Amino acid sequence: MHTYLAAFGILNQIKTVQEYVQDPDRLQALNLLVEEEIFPFLGQPLDTLRDYTSAIFDRFKNPYMAHSLQDISFQSISKFKSRLAPICTYFLEKQGTLPPRISDGLVALLLCHLRYPELMRDTEETKHYFNQLQDGDASELDKVIQASQELFGFLNISCKLT
Repeated sequence: MHTYLAAFGILNQIKTVQEYVQDPDRLQALNLLVEEEIFPFLGQPLDTLRDYTSAIFDRFKNPYMAHSLQDISFQSISKFKSRLAPICTYFLEKQGTLPPRISDGLVALLLCHLRYPELMRDTEETKHYFNQLQDGDASELDKVIQASQELFGFLNISCKLT
């Protein structure tokens, strides 16, 4: 969830988690991400998951916790691989498709690395990868698809460039 909101926030020039969740539409999108894509993967009792998520959302709204989205983006590619890619694999196996919100989050993450490399705090290897990708003549859409395939192995990502 953090990797998702950091990517969308950075793309929209939002600085903190609190600023991100102040918008009811963004908060609703986070809730749908959790309810429809993360909860099914976790396989835990819904009441427990909802209580935990509610506590996290309350913490996100806390005005005294100005958690920087740029800080959250630290090593975001490896975070996506370890936290969200398994959910993608689960959805591919169960439904034959990638989860739409996490896919959108992946596109947002890759766009952040392509459009705002100076804001992304990642490994030198990842920075080098995106620098090389950026040097190519391909369109931004083709670069997102290429990165999705090369970094995560996703061949059928649905891209909605923002």
